[in-house]
Amino acid sequence: MLAVSIDKGSDEGVRDFARVHGATFVIGRDPADDVRTQFQSIGVPESYLVAADGRLLWRQIGAFPDGAAAARAAVERALAQRGE
Repeated sequence: MLAVSIDKGSDEGVRDFARVHGATFVIGRDPADDVRTQFQSIGVPESYLVAADGRLLWRQIGAFPDGAAAARAAVERALAQRGE
């Protein structure tokens, strides 16, 4: 799990967000918007499942309407395709 902040502010703001929301995963910073450009993002939040080779396997625009069920299903499909 990796989150990417597109905030142009300081690392401190990202750390504060992670602490307040209980994030236990890495939050990278991309103030240049390279990730949004690469995946043609149209808003925030957006979530992606990306294969090791960089292929986009799944995308959720906006918050998860059903909690994490859609994300879990996408991960399970990706693992099944790999034979795991």
